[in-house]
Amino acid sequence: MSRLPETGPSLRRIIEQQKRQANRAANASPFSRSGSGVTGLDEVTYEGVLKVLGQMVVDGTLTVNGPMAVTGTLSLPAGIIDNAALASPVTGDVGNNYVLTAVTSSWANYAGVSIAVPAGFTRAQVMAVSSVIGPTSDTWQIRVDIAGVTGAEYTVFGNNGALGFARNLTGLAGGSIAIATGVRNAIASGNNRGIATSATVTFLR
Repeated sequence: MSRLPETGPSLRRIIEQQKRQANRAANASPFSRSGSGVTGLDEVTYEGVLKVLGQMVVDGTLTVNGPMAVTGTLSLPAGIIDNAALASPVTGDVGNNYVLTAVTSSWANYAGVSIAVPAGFTRAQVMAVSSVIGPTSDTWQIRVDIAGVTGAEYTVFGNNGALGFARNLTGLAGGSIAIATGVRNAIASGNNRGIATSATVTFLR
């Protein structure tokens, strides 16, 4: 029996041609020239600097395990940030107290206010006002105490007086902030006085 002439390329030749085309495409790839490689159909390993001159669109999840520097404008739609530090960077609280009591010639704190530090907040801006009302025949001094530090002393000549003081607190880690009104008589007296403390605290992360 005579052999039939070939009318086209053999299957072997077709496979070899496809292999050569695949090799040429792989050698022309920037991944190949940079020493990088494609490790799977859904994963690319790249070592070096990847520079995108046009627009890069990521339709899936982008995970950045190392530092990321954004040198241009970062635009984010409203309401997409779920990090508590960004969603609620500021909170606040107030405190008020009033007592009616006798005071002596020594400094003492009255009408104390304790404001708890919320979890995750490390700084606070505190503004407090102390006021005292008493007999017009007495002379006394008042001052505001914020977390153990007192403001200026104010001498009251008459039946009432008020004084404010503000502080920035840092390094907070839970606990509470104590605020009070310090009072003492210029001359010893047992007369009762109405003593009030009002405080406003703004907490920052």
